[in-house]
Amino acid sequence: MSAGATALEFSADGTVLAVVVHRGVTLFATDDGATLAKFPHEIGGSWTGVGFTADGTRLISASAASVIRSWDVSRWRDPAAARLCERIGGPVTRADWNALVPARFPFRKLCA
Repeated sequence: MSAGATALEFSADGTVLAVVVHRGVTLFATDDGATLAKFPHEIGGSWTGVGFTADGTRLISASAASVIRSWDVSRWRDPAAARLCERIGGPVTRADWNALVPARFPFRKLCA
């Protein structure tokens, strides 16, 4: 993770961690630490806080320059999960999960 983090926030489902550093906000996958996205800081001020909306589709960030930004993060979700959701066409049931996902991965609620 990033040295010098000033704020951290987990998504409601716990799959994404937003880390605020002087240069911006970085989203990490919590299962493997992979970088999902980076959002740059605003000119004239660094980001000071961050939070996810309750539905997890947007990231709200605040800067020292009094700038509030809303970022669409729905497309930065786990690409494998997105493919599974597309294939199923709706919420993934435990039966769907067991039929399509290797047993070593515990069931997760997806596509709600």
